[in-house]
Amino acid sequence: MSDDSPRFVRFTPEGFNTFLNVLHETYGSAGNAMIYNMAEKYGKTLILTHVPNMPDDPQAQIATLKMYAERFGPLGWGVLTLEDIDLEKGRIRVLIEDRPFGPSKGSDDTPSDIFTRGVMAGILGAFLKKELSVEKWDSTVGSTNYRIEYKFS
Repeated sequence: MSDDSPRFVRFTPEGFNTFLNVLHETYGSAGNAMIYNMAEKYGKTLILTHVPNMPDDPQAQIATLKMYAERFGPLGWGVLTLEDIDLEKGRIRVLIEDRPFGPSKGSDDTPSDIFTRGVMAGILGAFLKKELSVEKWDSTVGSTNYRIEYKFS
C-alpha cells in the first residue's frame, strides 16, 4: 500500500454493535450522546472530503445529494431514498432500505440506530449546509427499513 492510499478499518456489524453497546452500557445517555455526535461528525467529514466545494444554491445542493445518495449502498449503508425535502418548512425525510446493522430487534433506539441517525444528520447537513436535528424515526420490528425525519432552519 502506498503512503497516499486511503486506509480502511473494517468491522463486522456485530463487532461494531459491540463497540457501540459498550459506550451505551458504560455511560448511558451520555454514551448515546457521544455516539450521535461522533457519527454526525463522521458523516459531515465523509461528505466534505469528497465534495469540498458544495454549491450554495439549495436546488444544486439537493441535486448533488440525490446523486451521492445512489452511492451509499455500495459503501454498506443500504439504499438511501430522499422521500421528502421541504426547504421552506426546514424538513427532510429519508428512507434507508437494507439498513447497515440488520433488522430492527424491537427497539428503534439502539446504539446502532443512534449511530445511523447521527451519520445521516452529518451527511445531509453537509449537503444542505445546515445543522439538522432528529424530529422522529420509525422502524418496524424485523424490518431492515428505517425512516428518519430531520428538521433544520
